[in-house]
Amino acid sequence: MASTKVRLFLGFGLSNNVCGQLIQLQQYIQQHWHTTQRHFKPLAAIHPGNLHLTLRFLGQVEQEKVVSLCNRIEQLQKPRFSLPMSKVEHWPTANLICLTGIKSAELDIMHQTLQQLIEPLKFFQPTQPFRPHISLIRNVKDLAKGLSNDGFPMTLAQPITFTPDMLTLYQSSGENLSIKPCYQALASWPLGKQIIN
Repeated sequence: MASTKVRLFLGFGLSNNVCGQLIQLQQYIQQHWHTTQRHFKPLAAIHPGNLHLTLRFLGQVEQEKVVSLCNRIEQLQKPRFSLPMSKVEHWPTANLICLTGIKSAELDIMHQTLQQLIEPLKFFQPTQPFRPHISLIRNVKDLAKGLSNDGFPMTLAQPITFTPDMLTLYQSSGENLSIKPCYQALASWPLGKQIIN
């Protein structure tokens, strides 16, 4: 019998304050697009319940590997970090509009160490280097021409500072991220805990 698989990723949820700022940013982008690109279809923003920053996408994972994964995450140094995010970009290959920031030293080390810890489990290997971002609008494959001529990428006058307090293992249960929450938290770990060797 084939093993049951679940679609998983590790990431950071948002505070109510940051989520509120991102909703306003989504609305601004939608209004800007509606005003300048009436001949294109309207943009569908990602549901607030699906907004997050991904640390590592794991892909389709056999359920029997989840316990081993969680045990390895327990070993991970999980320092607190703050990430100012100020640039709104269109990523044509991924078909999304996102908010990006510069990797903090703590986040960079956490990502590199996580890669080493989970390598024996043979999860999906990303083809692109790690770039911290929060996806705001998906399925924008028809927008590249308009985006290149109408103020994108754009830089926010005031960065949105992202300071999470938990690392969470999420299961993705759907594809339509604009309609309803599609991510279920399976386990969480507080940031700031120090591992004593």
